[in-house]
Amino acid sequence: MHLISDEELREQRSQALSYAMLDPFCYVDTETNGEDIRDGRGFCIGISIAAERQGKLYGAYFPVAHTVDNISGKEKELLFNIIKSRQRLGFHNAKFDIPSLATAGLDVLNIPFYCTMIMAHMLNENAPSKGLDWLIKNELGLEDGKVKDELWQGMFNIYGWSPDFPAKVMAKYATEDAIRGRMVFNKLYPFFAKAGFDGFQKEKEGRG
Repeated sequence: MHLISDEELREQRSQALSYAMLDPFCYVDTETNGEDIRDGRGFCIGISIAAERQGKLYGAYFPVAHTVDNISGKEKELLFNIIKSRQRLGFHNAKFDIPSLATAGLDVLNIPFYCTMIMAHMLNENAPSKGLDWLIKNELGLEDGKVKDELWQGMFNIYGWSPDFPAKVMAKYATEDAIRGRMVFNKLYPFFAKAGFDGFQKEKEGRG
C-alpha cells in the first residue's frame, strides 16, 4: 500500500491552507488520544480541515501532538490563524471537537459554527443514526463510509488512539474524514436553510 511521502504531505497541507484562506467557511475535525476530553485525560493530537474552491474540496491533516512528525510551530500558528479568522466553522460533533481544539491551544468558542450531527437530527430526528459514517453511506451514497484501509487498521491494532499512532498513516483517514464531513454539510445545508433553521441565512435575508 502507498504511504504518502513527507513531501506530498507538505504539499497537501500547503494547498489546503491556501484554499482555506479564500474560503469563509472551514470544516474542522480533530483526532485525540482516545481519552475523555472532559476530565483532562484526553487531548487533541491532530487537526484536519476541508476547504472548498470553485466546487472542489481540498483537505489536509495537521499533526500537533503525535509522538513524532508534528507540524512546525510556524505552520501551526498559520493553521490556527486561518481557522480563527473564518466567518463560520463546521464540525460533525461540535461538543467534542471544540473542547478538543482547546486542548491544542485553539479557542473557537466565539466563532459561529454548524454541527452536521445536529443538522442531521433537526432534518430527520427519526433517522436510525446521525453518526458520520452512517451519513457518508446514506446521504452521500459512499459505501465505504470512513476511510480505514488495511494499513490504518493494522496501526490501530498496535497503537489504538495513542499519540504513537504514525501521523503519516493517520493523515489519509483524517483528511478524508474532513472532506467527507464537508460533503455531508454541503448535502444537508440547502435543506437546513430551506427549513428555516439557519440563523446565518435569516440574517442575510433580513439585510436584503
